[in-house]
Amino acid sequence: AGHSSSRRVDSSAVMAPLWEIIGGADKGGIIVREGAATGSRACEQRLATGSKVEELSLQGERLQYRLISGSGPREGWVSVKLPGKELARKLAEGVPAQATAAPGTDGDPPEWDGLKPPKPRGKFVPEGTGRPQLAPWAPQLPDLPPKLQKAFPWTELLKNMSVQQFFGNIQELLANGGKTAGHHYGIEFPFSFEMIEAAGAEWLTRALHAAGTLPKDNRVVEMEARRTSGGGACLKAIIDCKYEKPSEDLHTKLFCKFPFPLSEEGFSQTWQWVCMMNNDGPEIDFARILSPGVPMRTPKYYFGDICPKTGMSLLITECLLFPEKDADFGPLELEPIPDKAVDYLLDDPFPYYDAIIRNAARLAAWGNNGKLGKDVLKVFTPPELPSMFAMGVKAKIPKFLDFARNVAPQLFAPDYADEKLEKSLFDTLPDIEGCQKELYEFLYADKNLIGLTHQNMNIDNAFFWRDETGKVESGFIDWGRFRQENYSTGIINGLSCCDLTEFVHSRDTELLQNFCEQYAKDHQPGIVTFERLWEHYMVNWCLQSLFLINLADSQIYPSWKYTQRDQWKTIKDYKDPRVFNMPNSNCGWVAMIRQFAHAWKAKDIPSWWLEFRKKNCTTPTPEEKAAAAAAKKAAKAKQKV
Repeated sequence: AGHSSSRRVDSSAVMAPLWEIIGGADKGGIIVREGAATGSRACEQRLATGSKVEELSLQGERLQYRLISGSGPREGWVSVKLPGKELARKLAEGVPAQATAAPGTDGDPPEWDGLKPPKPRGKFVPEGTGRPQLAPWAPQLPDLPPKLQKAFPWTELLKNMSVQQFFGNIQELLANGGKTAGHHYGIEFPFSFEMIEAAGAEWLTRALHAAGTLPKDNRVVEMEARRTSGGGACLKAIIDCKYEKPSEDLHTKLFCKFPFPLSEEGFSQTWQWVCMMNNDGPEIDFARILSPGVPMRTPKYYFGDICPKTGMSLLITECLLFPEKDADFGPLELEPIPDKAVDYLLDDPFPYYDAIIRNAARLAAWGNNGKLGKDVLKVFTPPELPSMFAMGVKAKIPKFLDFARNVAPQLFAPDYADEKLEKSLFDTLPDIEGCQKELYEFLYADKNLIGLTHQNMNIDNAFFWRDETGKVESGFIDWGRFRQENYSTGIINGLSCCDLTEFVHSRDTELLQNFCEQYAKDHQPGIVTFERLWEHYMVNWCLQSLFLINLADSQIYPSWKYTQRDQWKTIKDYKDPRVFNMPNSNCGWVAMIRQFAHAWKAKDIPSWWLEFRKKNCTTPTPEEKAAAAAAKKAAKAKQKV
């Protein structure tokens, strides 16, 4: 709801920056979102042009504000600038900086009181529940023409495209009414919910014919689309359809993934996603080329394409029929899909993570044993060194210590952030930061540990069922950024969002041993050894620490108003509904910062790093660099004398 407000200014108080909204006059104001990300949930009402707001924080061109005068949401996030357009202007005067009151301290029910915790999970029922059972998985690669056996050429078409060129391509697309032909099949395709709705059964028939997933003598006769939610990488919808000739091989409920709406406000994020991240093209390539033939169950592919000039995309697959979160499940029946970072609800987390890790090993093995085609490792190419490295860790450490000591100590072990920890962080992380290039070269030098890898093996990107004996089995969804990668990188990406820190760091040795065992079984013994995989795994913990240490400032505070700094005063632990309900499954960030904190001490990363560095790194230490700089300065001074 919108509000109008005014506030008397006390000139003796500490002044916070004040902004005036100057954009959006032709639209009734500018868009307000609940989080810093331009893909976060938009508020119903715009922030009116002419409103004055107090700056709570500023991240690049995203302003977190509190309304001072005018109308619109009382608090939120707005963009202060778009390409070629200013939306908000900082004023010379300010307002007294005020801390937000802790929720509920005035005696009223807190605003977040309606947020619900996750539902308890159902239990395994050996006799079954009567729901449909999964048919056996029979991997078989599709018979594709040569053109469709190639991956989308992102490097040539979109990688590092300039902002100006990309913006021009987007404007051209919008001027053309959003009509664009896909790279793979050459037909126009929709890339928004409204376009999917309007496309109808006739277009869906044409698309499935082009993809070869619907026989030419069959067609879609009815189609109805509806929105659905989940995840933060894209928007999603479900299509209910009917075929002229129904068949057990054709699903009547289809699942669609497509980009966030094109807008001037979200342009910068769209450009980064398309031209820097390369998420959607590889997911479509996996679905088209490999999904029917991989060793683990995946949703059936129906259609997918991508615009070669803008990266707008659409992926349509089978919609898996998951039961309600608290539903019981029997043998070969899909379990409720797990939520991210609430593994405390699982009856036993180990079988679930073991199933994920073993599937990762099977995928890696099949990429090397020929079962996915002799040229698969040419289609999905090896990783490259990052174009940019994580920097500024010295400035990030105090922010992490403040979070662990003063803001949310309840997330960590008692007295966790002591002086010994502080010293170890400052002694170790800047050194790791300086050695990043050598560390990535180390990870990518051993070709035995590089292969096909799911890039986001969080538990909510997998799905599960039990066999007739009650053993947990799994498949994968959400194959964004699919490519070759170091196996330990994929593993750590999967484990770091687990909320059970003790579990991860007491059972990860067993999980990695099982990866090696499964790889040997599906390919060849002796290629992936535990000792070597563990060493790479520890290197990844070192590298990940440079990113994870800054999560409070970069992700948790900006996620939404209920996890901003002052709100943690009343958050009891990470199971609080305000954490679980963070938009776009951002509760994973809370799990990740806790995993980093636990790993740092449980694995004694500082001591491990010193031993590894002696054997593998030649980059001078920060102390050596400082001494060399001082010597150089002294030599210059001596020359002047």
